[in-house]
Amino acid sequence: MLPVGVTDAKGDFVSGLTLPDFRVYQDGRLQELTKFQQQDTPVTVGLIVDHSRSMGPNLPEVAAAVSAFAQSSNPQDEMFVVDFNDDVSVELLSGKPFTNSAHELEKAVSAVTARGRTALYDAVAEGLLHVQLGNWDKRALIIVSDGDDNASQQKFSQILALAQRSQVMIYSIALVDAEDDGEERPNVLRLLSEVFAKRRGHFQNNRTRSSRAVHARIYSGENRYGRFFSADKGKSHCSRPRQPSRPDSARLFHVGTKASSGKAREECVVKTPVPVARTRRKTRALILRAAHYILLVGGVLALAYAAFVIADAHTYQSIQQSKFESEMQSASQSPSPNQNYAPHPVIDGSPIGEMEVPSLGLKAIFVQGDSPRILRRAVGHISNTALPGESGNVVLTGHRDTFFRPLRNIQQGDAITLKTFHGDFQYRVESTAIVPPSDMQVLQPSSERTLTLITCFPFYYVGAAPNRFVVRARQVDLSPQ
Repeated sequence: MLPVGVTDAKGDFVSGLTLPDFRVYQDGRLQELTKFQQQDTPVTVGLIVDHSRSMGPNLPEVAAAVSAFAQSSNPQDEMFVVDFNDDVSVELLSGKPFTNSAHELEKAVSAVTARGRTALYDAVAEGLLHVQLGNWDKRALIIVSDGDDNASQQKFSQILALAQRSQVMIYSIALVDAEDDGEERPNVLRLLSEVFAKRRGHFQNNRTRSSRAVHARIYSGENRYGRFFSADKGKSHCSRPRQPSRPDSARLFHVGTKASSGKAREECVVKTPVPVARTRRKTRALILRAAHYILLVGGVLALAYAAFVIADAHTYQSIQQSKFESEMQSASQSPSPNQNYAPHPVIDGSPIGEMEVPSLGLKAIFVQGDSPRILRRAVGHISNTALPGESGNVVLTGHRDTFFRPLRNIQQGDAITLKTFHGDFQYRVESTAIVPPSDMQVLQPSSERTLTLITCFPFYYVGAAPNRFVVRARQVDLSPQ
């Protein structure tokens, strides 16, 4: 038996031929043809599809070509998809190791986004292992890639030895840009084709991007695409009789083996070691995936907490502002307070009044105390310092990333107004300073009516800021308005 495949001048497969269409010569002598047979035997096929970052623009066309290839296949064919980039994954098709559904294969190719690098050797190793699970004797892998291996744990020599033992034929389709010449094709694919050149294998670039062109290369056959790896009969782990080609199917695989008997199948066992790298790769992928989800959850929680803090402060300020304005309006309708009235002591958490810096657009309620809860919601008045209207040093503090953030732009001479239930008090900025947290001089009492504003510094520092930003101001109107 002599298996043959026929293509036309354009390289397209020719079907429908009969015995009179063939002439066979041996040593220049025409041979008599006694039998002509067309067969379409089922095969087990693995599609090894590159999903590295550079393959992103090509994946829709590759998926469409895979679907078209499957639609033209023998209904008994077994197919599977191995997607690879930094990681390698065998896509289980509806929970099954194999399928002949064009839709499921196209979905499997689209299951992984294009990212990362190219673990080509590891993907071939995974495909060689998985294809052994198939029921058919004729087995092959089709590799679709656009670049060299740069991420595999496996080495070329290991893959070569594994392929030779497996008797699996491996075909390649290299996707390169139209402007690239033949020397720019992927080095790995070129090297493999050169190694197996003596076995009728040759390398072929795909210089187009359309799904029709990609499908044509998958569909047309061995004469268009070199076999990367095919078992050398003299070196095979076990040998099998050859299988006739199927010239009417316009399929890729024309050279293979006949279906062997159950006994022969039991005696011919392919021993392929499970790569240690596969376990390491899966462990690494699980760790990276777990870290990804932990960081994602942490980021979401951090954003949620930040949103809560902002919303809580805004709500508190709105409520206290409304109460303050309401009480101020009520006080304005009652007899004027005694001008010599001294403010009474207040308790922690109780509102004292409103501070405003018109030049900075700063306006906030300040309350008694400087606990973390108070400073999260408002500007705090430090206990044991003077209250507005009293002689001495009024000290207010606030966070640099919320209420006191505008202080980074404060200038000497800017006006500050403290509005309380007992009147409005005007201050004028005299100076600013940067001091260490241990400098307690800023809290010392004063014989004059002064105002001190304190916040952390630098304003854009992440974490516990190392210094304090201090604003000094002096009261310019001694009588409340």
